[in-house]
Amino acid sequence: MPDGSERWLSGHAAIRSNRIFGVNFDITERKKLEQRAKELSECLVTIQEEERQRISQELHDSTSQHFVAANLTLMSLRPKAGLTSDEIRRWDETETYLQEGMRELRTFSYLMHPPTLQSDGLHFAIRQYVRGYIDRSGLEVRVRSNPKLDTLPYQIQRTLLRIVQEALANVHRHAIASRVALDLRCIGDAVHVIVSDNGSGGKSKNGKPNFSPGCGILGMTARVHQYDGGLRIHTSAHGTTVHALLPASAAGRRPFLRHQPFDHAAFSATFERAKATSEQTRLLTKTIQSTIQDIRRQLRRRHKLP
Repeated sequence: MPDGSERWLSGHAAIRSNRIFGVNFDITERKKLEQRAKELSECLVTIQEEERQRISQELHDSTSQHFVAANLTLMSLRPKAGLTSDEIRRWDETETYLQEGMRELRTFSYLMHPPTLQSDGLHFAIRQYVRGYIDRSGLEVRVRSNPKLDTLPYQIQRTLLRIVQEALANVHRHAIASRVALDLRCIGDAVHVIVSDNGSGGKSKNGKPNFSPGCGILGMTARVHQYDGGLRIHTSAHGTTVHALLPASAAGRRPFLRHQPFDHAAFSATFERAKATSEQTRLLTKTIQSTIQDIRRQLRRRHKLP
């Protein structure tokens, strides 16, 4: 524009009877709303990660220590002699429950915020996570990872790890699989994460869908879109493949400013406005198509066209 501003236009055209009919209309407001929604989505992901880190630290520093103290106290209170076989069994069960609770708490804390990601990089963190995943799920997992991934910014590495975690969790919960292949590749100017299994393609034994796109899939989609990437999911009778792609140029993007507060009211208003704009666009397109049809009918009658 003459004043240096940018405008977005959308055009619709049709060719009928050697004539071209076209209409352009301004969609700048819709594009601005889409950009704002994207920025708010990035902010939401950042807030989630910060909350994960805070909860993980709290579990490790406080809750876990309470479990340790309770276990030590229980051991000191246990009589050295005079217990019946049933009492011994109950003491042993109680200690086992406490130890199992401590183990699950440490695992949960690690999954919320893997400390090795920041200290040792994605290549090591992925392999450490997969070792624990194999122990928990009993699945056979083959991993191929490019050490060059450790040179990516921390935010990108964290995003890739979250995608891997969610994809593997979906395999464990839904796929009815025995083997999983995990590949992290740097090809050309893009980073690829490919998770494939030999399961039932997301279907249960009776052939019905075993899962539908939920928070996990939506979360992966939001993360890759944060860096202008893409997510594809292919299912068949031989298994499911999840393929996430992040452009290498995303590494140079400025992350969303952390100090900006998350405005829930603005977030809701933005999506409502975006939805209203989308509906207006749909109705306008329908009107344009109807107008073109009317013009065509008038031309047919006037020129006796077929």
